[in-house]
Amino acid sequence: MATIGKRKTPRKNPLGTPPTVEQARDNLNEPETAPAIDTSVNVAPVVKKVTPKNPKKGGAATGTKRTEQRVDGRSLRKTGRTEQFATRVSPDFKKELYSVAQMTGKNYNVILEESLELYKQKELAGA
Repeated sequence: MATIGKRKTPRKNPLGTPPTVEQARDNLNEPETAPAIDTSVNVAPVVKKVTPKNPKKGGAATGTKRTEQRVDGRSLRKTGRTEQFATRVSPDFKKELYSVAQMTGKNYNVILEESLELYKQKELAGA
């Protein structure tokens, strides 16, 4: 059981004694000021020099060097899907969904969206 009581040694204030009222600044009554934005500095996008490799020779490609701007991979994967959808399914359904995703190379959400579209087409055609 933990003993709760007075500390054996009193805790020392690492900051020292606080300033007196006369020494303290009156900054709480002053307006807040943000630093000015320096518009003289031009910030350019980061461009990395890319030298394509020549696969036949194992070295740099012949010809002139070219620079390409690298694109962030996350922006390429952006799908616009922001809502979460959680449901309980049987283990067999999950295994089937996983195997279909593996065979087609698609994500679960793409397969579910396509199956919903097919279901709506089938139901509307039969109604």
